Amino acid sequence: MSGTEARRLVLGCVTALIAVGSIAPASASELRIGDRTQSPNVLYSQAVFHPPGGGCEIAVLDGAWGFPTPLAVPAGAHRATIVYRRGARPDRVKVTASHAVDRFGKPSGPRDSLEAQLEPIREPGGGTAGWRLTFTVEPPPTYYLVVSARWPPDRRCGIAGLSRVTYSVIAG
Repeated sequence: MSGTEARRLVLGCVTALIAVGSIAPASASELRIGDRTQSPNVLYSQAVFHPPGGGCEIAVLDGAWGFPTPLAVPAGAHRATIVYRRGARPDRVKVTASHAVDRFGKPSGPRDSLEAQLEPIREPGGGTAGWRLTFTVEPPPTYYLVVSARWPPDRRCGIAGLSRVTYSVIAG
């Protein structure tokens, strides 16, 4: 990495850190169950961008633990969907459902690891526009979801993409 690229990388990190709490690219979209949606609480997001002229910029959002107001769904099993708007396929995705949170808002008590599937979202020309993550939720009565994803390191910069977001779902 040249001195100019290193300075851009540092400047990108500083700029991204200043943006904490403002709009930064979260890599996961809202949770969709049927016709209902919920925006995520972003715990952590890291993405790499390539500015004109070369170099690497990193956008980082580091949030506080918490869960959004639970999304109310009828009792029973439901198909849940989250969309990642990145062309690269995540190499790891994990969905963990907790039944409760502690006084600090962090997951506590029994936890279920939910089986999830990834499928590509195709552009009209055949390229990959993003990835659809689907899994089944059957809240007992409330699920506090933590969804973590990791992308392979960027080819140019060698930095992995990361995302950790929370959602909550209540039956009834």
